[in-house]
Amino acid sequence: MTKAEAKKRISALRDEVVRHRYLYHVLDTQEISDAALDSLKHELKLLEEAYPEFVVSTSPTQRVAGAMKSWFSKITHEHPMLSIDDAFSREEVEAWFARVEKAGVEQPELFCEVKMDGLACSLVYKQGELAYAATRGTGAVGEDITHNIRTIDSVPLKLRQPTKKELKDLATIGAPKAFLKRLEDVQTLDIEIRGEVYFPKKTFDAFNAVEEKAGRKTFANPRNAAAGTIRQLDPAVARARKLKLFGYSIPTDLGQSTHEQEHATMRLLGVAVNKRYQAVPDVEAAEQFYLKLTRDRDDLDYWTDGVVVQVNRREDFERLGVTGKSKRGMVAWKFPAE
Repeated sequence: MTKAEAKKRISALRDEVVRHRYLYHVLDTQEISDAALDSLKHELKLLEEAYPEFVVSTSPTQRVAGAMKSWFSKITHEHPMLSIDDAFSREEVEAWFARVEKAGVEQPELFCEVKMDGLACSLVYKQGELAYAATRGTGAVGEDITHNIRTIDSVPLKLRQPTKKELKDLATIGAPKAFLKRLEDVQTLDIEIRGEVYFPKKTFDAFNAVEEKAGRKTFANPRNAAAGTIRQLDPAVARARKLKLFGYSIPTDLGQSTHEQEHATMRLLGVAVNKRYQAVPDVEAAEQFYLKLTRDRDDLDYWTDGVVVQVNRREDFERLGVTGKSKRGMVAWKFPAE
């Protein structure tokens, strides 16, 4: 194989592995077996070892890259990561809704999504590539966890370029033309994506079984395990535990007009999103979403502690502002404590 042929093959393998990552982690589908995908990854690894001049930081082989960290540096969030006020009954949610209307947002459309019981983090992409990731921390300042976030397969190291057809489909849910224009070339895109890192239940149970058999300390629940893993200094440890991430918002103002558009956009960019979300007209419909999740929660492969209900229209959401350390335009409808 000539150097030119190797370069071409490496590029093709990278694209193919990334495509299958998107199919599996974002679209929940699979075209080839795990063994076949492993074979592609192995061939890519061997070629990159033979031709290191063609290795790039966004290659699928570079998820565990660089020396082990000895500390977590601090990162100031461009957009503060605020908390969410809790509600434990329909009456409390209705009271929140009444405050929203009293603030001048009449009959707002709402958006419901699963409140994941994991670890919130910020992913910042520069020119379409993952630049750094940080924990929520104080809300204003978090810790640099880039080395561990890179190990999570459901986090793209390089944003996916949406197709023209996909952008047209995004327009059908009201995405403004200026927003769609920004998405036409992700290689020029600077964007922050918020997500929740979690330890899938089945993977968590298997991990604890191994730890118990070895006589080591086990984790009490997947949330603590995810948080502990992300704060490991060695990225190889995080990689071995097979964490996942669901994106839940885009704080960067790209011209999007609704939170629903943010969810659709994250999927197009290659970020896995929890499929259980819905724009609803009122609290009655939000309660139906909440009750269905209550019935289904034990069968899900992740922990959830409720539903996040927020004003869907971005202009209204931002206009409602902040109270204390929480956004007025959203509320966490929590499940009863277990």
